[in-house]
Amino acid sequence: MNKIKAIILDVDGVIVGDKEGFNAPYPPQVVINKLKQIRENGIYVILCSAKPYYSVKKIVDDAHLNNIQTALAGAILIDPTNLQVIKKHVIDVSITIELVQKFLEKNIYTEIYTTDKYYIQKSQKNVVTDLHNFTLSSEPIMVKDLTEQTKNSEIVKILPVTKTAKEKQIVDKIFSDYGSKLMIGWSTHPAIKGYFFGNITASGISKKQSVLDIVEMYKIKAE
Repeated sequence: MNKIKAIILDVDGVIVGDKEGFNAPYPPQVVINKLKQIRENGIYVILCSAKPYYSVKKIVDDAHLNNIQTALAGAILIDPTNLQVIKKHVIDVSITIELVQKFLEKNIYTEIYTTDKYYIQKSQKNVVTDLHNFTLSSEPIMVKDLTEQTKNSEIVKILPVTKTAKEKQIVDKIFSDYGSKLMIGWSTHPAIKGYFFGNITASGISKKQSVLDIVEMYKIKAE
């Protein structure tokens, strides 16, 4: 009997690197084969990523990781066998509108995410857009007014992207007014060097919490 019941893996910087065509935007085949072998041995393999699920779906499918997965920095849990969203944590629309508007006023590049799409304001399209297209394996939907888009969407993640320490400080200062209502987790990506990504989700929602939810569903002790 396996003593190991589940393996939890971040994606970027762990099984995905910065060498295009070798380990980016997907892991090399040897890694896929090993993940598949681990799962075939009865061990759950949970990919824990800030990316949308559609950006890791190829890894899940190729490695036959047919257990519950988490995505969007913990904002959703999804069953890959039927693509059913088991849990979804939507950010309050009024908070989303306020926060996005403040980021845009300070010219902070901002993306907003539903469970299956992401959006940017057309006027903000720049090199970050193309870099993120590559790492997410998907293009954003470009809209004229990002704050207007939030009124008609269930947003589960807001993503300000910063290049300088000053921009990051601006985001942190704006976010400080929402610390009791939202979570923020800063991350980097090996293929997008020099940028910082502020993954903003609903209060109490994180990659850690989503993993704890999954292992509880499978009756595995987190210890």
